[in-house]
Amino acid sequence: MDAINHRWVHNRKGFTVVELLIVIVVIGILAAITIVAYNGIQNRANDAAVQSDVAALVKKIKLLEVDLGAVPPSGQRVTGSGSVFPGITFSPSKSAYYTSDQDNLFYCDGDRSGVRVYQVTAKSKSGTVFIYKSDSGFSSTTGSSAATNCYAGFDAGTMKYTFGWNLVGGNWFSWTNGP
Repeated sequence: MDAINHRWVHNRKGFTVVELLIVIVVIGILAAITIVAYNGIQNRANDAAVQSDVAALVKKIKLLEVDLGAVPPSGQRVTGSGSVFPGITFSPSKSAYYTSDQDNLFYCDGDRSGVRVYQVTAKSKSGTVFIYKSDSGFSSTTGSSAATNCYAGFDAGTMKYTFGWNLVGGNWFSWTNGP
């Protein structure tokens, strides 16, 4: 009996294929769970950064509004460019923004029912668009662009805009490189 047990122990030289497959499957499951959890955390961090940026930009705009005594004008004019924002310098958390296939970080000003108002919109890498409307406050949405949400709701022919991220040039405009 002792010889049989000794022979069986001696012939076993490692793990069986089944044991190795079980270990590989368990490692794969743990890796998948970790990746999903990391992506969720990363998306929430990007959302928090963009939401904070929108709030900080709105504060700067409100300060400029007090100085000017009116809603600050955007950089877009009939023959002008949307790449400037007179009176504003701002430093967003650039790595948190969606920059794959659209412009981003918009300021739009215009009339709504005859009253001068403005909107700030920005899209996070998670796909969430954060919106501030001077006449109704903060909100968010998914499935659209920062531009679409900024342009909406103004009286016809009154809306002008400026933006920070330029898809065509693949760059952030100078007003977003401030302190």
